[in-house]
Amino acid sequence: MKNFFKGFSYNMKGFYYLIDHKGLWKYILIPLTINVAALVLFIALYAGYFDVIFQSISAPLSGMDIQNPEGFFDQLLDGGWWVVRNFFMVILFLLSLVAAFVVIYIFCSVVNAPFYELLSEKVLKQKGVLVERPFNVKGLLGEILHSLKIEICKLLLFICVSVILVLLGWIPVIGLLFSFLGFLFASWYIALGLCTYPMVLDRRPFGHIITWARQNKMVLTGFGLPSLVPVLGLLMIHFQVVGGTLIYADLRDQSL
Repeated sequence: MKNFFKGFSYNMKGFYYLIDHKGLWKYILIPLTINVAALVLFIALYAGYFDVIFQSISAPLSGMDIQNPEGFFDQLLDGGWWVVRNFFMVILFLLSLVAAFVVIYIFCSVVNAPFYELLSEKVLKQKGVLVERPFNVKGLLGEILHSLKIEICKLLLFICVSVILVLLGWIPVIGLLFSFLGFLFASWYIALGLCTYPMVLDRRPFGHIITWARQNKMVLTGFGLPSLVPVLGLLMIHFQVVGGTLIYADLRDQSL
């Protein structure tokens, strides 16, 4: 748990670093505008289709009542199941809200990737981790292809693991455990994405990125946790890009 809370603390480290280095503020204006616009659209759509979403979530559990309960024990069992069923409905609704937000979060991260890479690059140079490279077209194309390859690999990883966890999440009773694991995976994956920006700039291969992320899984899970809070995650991603860069700068050749 020590590593979990240490990872969580990098959110504040990123916040204070960005506040103290006002020269970095200009790099967050465009992505902040895009995030706010996406957030407003997300809230409007979710509010507009709230009834449909909730009915879809509750449908698998709504037909599981005891029909015409007779006697005290049948009524007691029916009442207990009503409590359990509604508890699961609330949990599934909250998880669906988080899942929808994670999708929006990832979408905004992809759209804003060039701005976040630039922000991360400036932080790495200030920390002395990345040296200035002379510009050339071949090098630029190589960086673009490398970044694209990493993003495709990350996307495939997210899709495969998410599909498996969603399917396992529908198993009665133990499905809630897999839903919780999905929550932790989402936190780890988002943190991985935030730490990928400096690793792409450092030309690290995908295998190295995943190995490093596995070695620091508790750090990344703690770091990515605030991102799962609806609204808050999109508004603080700029601090987290800096925080993720600081994590990589501190731990690039080691695990905690």
